[in-house]
Amino acid sequence: MITSLFSHKPLQSQSAEALVVCVPSGDLSQNSGLKQLQEIYPPLLTVLEQRKFSGATGSVVSLAIAQRDTPKQLIIAGMGSSTLPLEDRVEQYRRAIG
Repeated sequence: MITSLFSHKPLQSQSAEALVVCVPSGDLSQNSGLKQLQEIYPPLLTVLEQRKFSGATGSVVSLAIAQRDTPKQLIIAGMGSSTLPLEDRVEQYRRAIG
């Protein structure tokens, strides 16, 4: 069973087995969620570039890493354009997190 928790706390302080960040398409280097994940896993943007992840709707990258010697999954889900109306972005978010 998967238990989900939504939080505004910094990702580094989370003790979850998996961290999920939903990312709109665009300049990934400017995304605040990805910047936090980079503090946990510094080569993140390089890996996303190698896997041709752009934040497009329906795209997902999953990485297994160790944080403080503890196994952890990083899951980055693409949400598509961030210029859509709010109600469409909410639907994109719902679809991205399944």
